[in-house]
Amino acid sequence: FSRLLLVDHATNVRISGRGTVDGAGSVLRDQHGIAPNLLRVRESTQVSVRDVLFCNAAAWSLHVLASSGVAFENIKVINDRTTLNTDGIDVDMSSDVTIDRSFIYTKDDAICVKATRNSDLSGNPARILATNNLVSARDAALKLGSESEAASFSDIRFEHNHVFDSGRAMSVVVRDGATYERVTYRAIEVGPHVDHLIEQVIGVRDPAAALGVIRDLTFDDISAPSFLRPSNNWTWYAQFRPTRPGPGTEVPVFEGADEEHAVEGLALRHVVVNGQHLQDAATARRVANLSVGPHAPDVVFE
Repeated sequence: FSRLLLVDHATNVRISGRGTVDGAGSVLRDQHGIAPNLLRVRESTQVSVRDVLFCNAAAWSLHVLASSGVAFENIKVINDRTTLNTDGIDVDMSSDVTIDRSFIYTKDDAICVKATRNSDLSGNPARILATNNLVSARDAALKLGSESEAASFSDIRFEHNHVFDSGRAMSVVVRDGATYERVTYRAIEVGPHVDHLIEQVIGVRDPAAALGVIRDLTFDDISAPSFLRPSNNWTWYAQFRPTRPGPGTEVPVFEGADEEHAVEGLALRHVVVNGQHLQDAATARRVANLSVGPHAPDVVFE
């Protein structure tokens, strides 16, 4: 089985109360060879999950699949940081989803918006808001992608979140040819022990596959008072860029694939790292190694 709890083709569902859903993830993986989600919401509408502790997932914790009108409020997700694939909340091919006032501490991505084509379902992720959350992930804390098997992702907002102890604070990865439009990271506070402030990749799983596009990507009011500038911008997803850079290769943070598959409308407004306002490309690179490469034209710094 692939989930402990399933909300399937349902409307007006509420899961609430100060209870705990404990997945016994290491036991299921190591002794039984299975890795179910804690909760999957599939092809459902108007689902509310609040005031619940989810812990010890064997795989993705909370999976919102091809659904709409789903709200998470004041939940906690706490997982073993050594167990692989333990994402916190994955919003997959879904729309009109909110994640509010929650705490997520996990191994893989904390909050991730994606499109997987799971079970041959389809949907364009749209109108997703993650706000007022405290998150930590050994991989990416606030992420878009990498699975992007949809025509478009639009109106995705991460606002008023605090990130700590993570591999990448903010990650925008296109690997399956989609168009990302109107993606905003606003009022993000980046705490200590974060390796990379921002990761951005347009790439492919298969070298013959179609490339994607990113339009109107905004980072606004970002504060990182204790960030250590990385010596290298290479992350695991960088290897899927068309140039296929190897580990340790120096790569720009912001870079499209070519003129047609570019990062259009990139803006960094009021980004302050270690007390220094990143007002231009030179300062961004010197202070945070946020470098701009080819095919990311007309970047705005304010």
